Amino acid sequence: MFDQIQKNIFTQDSILDLKTIPQDSSAISVEVDPMLKVNDNINSFDDYISDYFVIWKNIPSDFNPALPSRLEIGDYEYNFASHLDDWYDLLVDNANMSSLSDDPQKFMVTTSTDLRYLPTNSPSYHNPLDAGQGYHFDNIQQNLLRIGEPLLVFHYSKDQKYAFVLINAKAYGFVAVNHIAKVTKERALGLMNSDYAMIANDDSSIYYKDDYVTSLDMGAILPIDNGDLKLPVRNIDGGLDLITVNADYENIIKTPLEFNLANVKLIVDKLIDKPYGWAGHLGNRDCAQLTKDYFAVFGKLIPIFSAEQSKVGEIIDLSSYGKMQKLAKIKSLPIYKTILYTKGHVVIYMGEYNKLPIIFHARWGVPLYDSTFNEYRYIIGKSVLTSLEFGSDLAGFDLKHSSFLESISSASIVI
Repeated sequence: MFDQIQKNIFTQDSILDLKTIPQDSSAISVEVDPMLKVNDNINSFDDYISDYFVIWKNIPSDFNPALPSRLEIGDYEYNFASHLDDWYDLLVDNANMSSLSDDPQKFMVTTSTDLRYLPTNSPSYHNPLDAGQGYHFDNIQQNLLRIGEPLLVFHYSKDQKYAFVLINAKAYGFVAVNHIAKVTKERALGLMNSDYAMIANDDSSIYYKDDYVTSLDMGAILPIDNGDLKLPVRNIDGGLDLITVNADYENIIKTPLEFNLANVKLIVDKLIDKPYGWAGHLGNRDCAQLTKDYFAVFGKLIPIFSAEQSKVGEIIDLSSYGKMQKLAKIKSLPIYKTILYTKGHVVIYMGEYNKLPIIFHARWGVPLYDSTFNEYRYIIGKSVLTSLEFGSDLAGFDLKHSSFLESISSASIVI
């Protein structure tokens, strides 16, 4: 039996931060120190592309794939019913891990697709009535892969519907076979040495011979050949073709943006107030994807997972700092390029608004507690600018356990 206590609070009324801190770039106003560059090479995406295609050059030495246990992925379906007893065993059998190849093949994503821990599109949750569980925290969902992303294919599921792949972030899992295309050695070499343009706005329309083909979101990149923008597509034989396309000029950039206040404000305005999407659910962003896309337009490729993002650049351990000491240290860090981390969440430090330190992040909710310390959530569910103690005005906010400031364990200054 479920404990029928409401664990998530949905309300039309905003937390105080969202009423007092402008939810647009007017909240940030300090010019970037010209000595604090994100990427010295702003003339091209060459550095970015070199890192982007590293998976086609070297397989990580520590690559040792393993499937998640049933305990890790949970026991509940989308309708709150328990999975059938043999559900997990059937998925593991279909995963076909005994067929893992020692000679993986180069592939590229041709349709935006989900990276899954197991070969299924069906979700799996922990108890949906526990705080922070259930929709949309699908434990099989790992990441959203965008058109053009390189990957390696090691084998296929028994039903041939899924390929087992490795991507740049050292992440591995299953993707739908019809969403990827095989890349020849010659074409792979050409792609690794091409010029590239990056999509700089969400829902950017891509056209082929003036007909709409698809839309791409900020951070996606497309190769340029002889001045023509190319879109990777899967041909009838499952191989990769590149078709000449065009996009609205204002939605693409051919060199990284200069790291300055005007461009930071531009990107914040494009990314703020977007729906939260756990691990790319429904094509939306969680905290790590927001952070990754923010830095991408400045020419810096960072990992997709929050724990790995916390290890980028110059790392400052804050775990032993007291609250006030931690606050003082954060206020001394470079604005717009410092990632603050606590287990499971990252934010970008954006300086101060009315002398209050503020952060930019995609957030699902605020952990709250009742009188007997049962946990529940106030739902934010989007990308926002907040203080370091967002939600402190809510009943149930615990000064130690609800406070993001209290939980911050490290800062990483992206170089």
